[in-house]
Amino acid sequence: LQNVRIAQTGRYDPPGHWLLKGVTETELTPIEPAGGQAADALNPVYRSQQVTLPEFSLRSDLTPQILSVLLVSPERMSLINLFRYIQHLRENHQDTQRYDIALWRKLLYPFAVFVMLVLSLPFAYLHTRAGVVGVKVFGGKAAPGYAVAKDIIRLINDVAATINIDPVTRDVLQVVYPENYNVSMAEVLIPAADLSEQISTAGKEASGTGNMKLGLNGAPTIGTLDGANVEIREHVGADNFFLFGLTAAEVMERRQVAGYARTAIEASPRLMRVLAQMAEGRFSGGDTGRYAGLLTNIWDHDYFCVSLDFDAYYDAQRTVDAAFGDVSQWTKIAALNTARLGWFSSDRTIKGYAKDIWDTRSLLK
Repeated sequence: LQNVRIAQTGRYDPPGHWLLKGVTETELTPIEPAGGQAADALNPVYRSQQVTLPEFSLRSDLTPQILSVLLVSPERMSLINLFRYIQHLRENHQDTQRYDIALWRKLLYPFAVFVMLVLSLPFAYLHTRAGVVGVKVFGGKAAPGYAVAKDIIRLINDVAATINIDPVTRDVLQVVYPENYNVSMAEVLIPAADLSEQISTAGKEASGTGNMKLGLNGAPTIGTLDGANVEIREHVGADNFFLFGLTAAEVMERRQVAGYARTAIEASPRLMRVLAQMAEGRFSGGDTGRYAGLLTNIWDHDYFCVSLDFDAYYDAQRTVDAAFGDVSQWTKIAALNTARLGWFSSDRTIKGYAKDIWDTRSLLK
């Protein structure tokens, strides 16, 4: 956003000519940090300069009839509805300047660097990688009575609606929640994945066969020491696995400390910022109550220790960034994941069951 024009009154002279009067134009210019310091992507600083114009001539196909369709102020619309309305105007070759400005206001706080999707089990943290393209794909379903899971799915889609249309992030970060995730969809998504995120809390045995399939298809794992992650790390090697988080024993120990979640959150500026954005309704069209239950759960309960693992997860993602930026290193890691995970093939598994559990032998021998 470079400038904003606000007019007190306007007259429309067909075809396509507006004469605006009492115009205030605000020009925004980014301020470079002094002393050669790097710019803070989370808190950009702008210099604004205003000029007053008695009149301003504007060419546009946006007619008064079209303007009258929008009876609700753009500032009162949800982000996704505003985005859809702008799409409608553009598809009909109408000027969208006023609504683009409203949309920019809703996106004023940059979500480019990181956005946390708070999940009880697991959670995900979104970070734009410099110089690479990231697509975060979430797949899963919620049981009819599982209210928390439904809130999480809604949050993922709300965050997606924010990030995917942000001009700062949309070319380098996308969030996708495919409808009705199933085996047929997995057959397409799993081979296309570059990174397998298996971030369930250690000790909950929530990392199962999905991480094996992703690893066999060349997607290195970022994860905790939970479930099959332990065996995957043993087979691919610690250097080819991005480990973070507490161990199962540490999780049990920390749960005995009163207020452990609140203490961890208050010690993490990153997590505090993300939770504040959720509470302020940044991802829910200004609805501050939509995720109140989820936030209360994280602040006061957090059984799955999201708050305790958050900063470690962030640091592990930076290690992933560095490795992914080195094509030679990443190719080697991916190839070793495929080569060393044959142990998880169905043939070996069945042979192991036959020998060690069923005490049977193959009829083909």
